[in-house]
Amino acid sequence: MFGGDGQIRLVDFGLAKESATNKMKTFAGTPYFMAPEVLNHDYGQKCDVWSMGCVLYMLITGTLPFDGHSKAEVFNKINSADYVVPKHASAECKDLLAHMLKVKPEERFSAKEAFDHPWFKHEQTDDTGAIPADIIANLRKFKGRSHLRRATLNILVKMVNPKEFVQLRAAFNKIDKDMSGTIEAEELRQAVRDTEIEISEEELDEIIKQLDYDDNGMINYHEFISSTFPVEKYLTKDKINAIFAKFDVDETGSISVGNLRDAFTKLGHQVTEQELD
Repeated sequence: MFGGDGQIRLVDFGLAKESATNKMKTFAGTPYFMAPEVLNHDYGQKCDVWSMGCVLYMLITGTLPFDGHSKAEVFNKINSADYVVPKHASAECKDLLAHMLKVKPEERFSAKEAFDHPWFKHEQTDDTGAIPADIIANLRKFKGRSHLRRATLNILVKMVNPKEFVQLRAAFNKIDKDMSGTIEAEELRQAVRDTEIEISEEELDEIIKQLDYDDNGMINYHEFISSTFPVEKYLTKDKINAIFAKFDVDETGSISVGNLRDAFTKLGHQVTEQELD
């Protein structure tokens, strides 16, 4: 999808999940983007590299790499990687596609190898200048360990025009020096230190604790945006009513524990009964 802020976004992750194992068997997904091993009910993480190759092909050509008049025809083309090489594409792009659309997963690029391919002329993060002081100020006062507060902020962020996050996105990219798509705890520590704002190590620990909700040492983009954008600027009466409606799922005018449980489930937040109490 092409956003109003000019950014391209991947959507439709209804069947996506994190897997602790590299072996999966469920036949699921959109047929045109399925890797050969998914069709055979025995696949790992490299199936996503194939699917991204299909997306890349569509961005380059405007057509599907594996199309046909029936599922059988589509699946036959997938199993043999039978696609038309785009003539107008550069040699680097053709090479990247060829490595992403390998039938055998062991011969296919990993996500890291694809990302490091010469076709991507990665924009280097601007290392000059410190993170704006107002962003650090918002980080210092952010308290995000509450499920309700975090869910509320996530809803509010989605109501705001993404163009409003240009400065925050630039700050995120500046902190994420290895361009991994997540900010590591040490990257954030260094970014805060570079501001020359006096912050103790104890306060830095607390900032990271509040942002790193999953306790995995990583802060993703939405966690960063939710913790740094100026809430008071956007929290209007209309938005408060809209957020309330997200939790008042049975439209009674009040929010019960059951409402919270249902709302958290819809929003993708895993909350235990003890935490609800």
